[in-house]
Amino acid sequence: MRHRLVLVRHAKAEAAADSDASRELTERGQAQSSAVGTALAGKLRGNVHACVSSAERAVQTWRLASAGIGAEVTSEQMDALYTADADDLLSLVRSTDESIDTLVVVGHNPTVADVVSRLASDGSGAAYDALRTHGYSPSTSTVFDIDGAWSSLDSTSAELREYVGPQA
Repeated sequence: MRHRLVLVRHAKAEAAADSDASRELTERGQAQSSAVGTALAGKLRGNVHACVSSAERAVQTWRLASAGIGAEVTSEQMDALYTADADDLLSLVRSTDESIDTLVVVGHNPTVADVVSRLASDGSGAAYDALRTHGYSPSTSTVFDIDGAWSSLDSTSAELREYVGPQA
């Protein structure tokens, strides 16, 4: 059984708004989001589902990215992703239904970067080197292949396949 996990940090957002959750993407963030979709086109396989933080910047990131992906994807906004820490996010991924082949998560730092770091801790290769060199800036995404059930996800079952840094 092989699954695919795509972790996306929301794109560049405005510095301030009425509330943190209502911060919107900047013009650059909008361009970054579209570029995320282009970069992910062809990389999502099978039954694809996206879990998106309910924060406006994450919702906008996914809306613009999904337009360029070229695949049918079900999605849901989740308040829990807005406040999730790395353990919460890993629990969410581990509870994914086995019928989902590819799970996309659009969230926030430091959570997304922490999960990526945990899953890639045993990594090597070009994607791992790029991650270590460039970090997890806004609109960065990583693609992992997972051997086994979602519930068994850890650094030994996850293989970092691709690192996609900001494109705009």
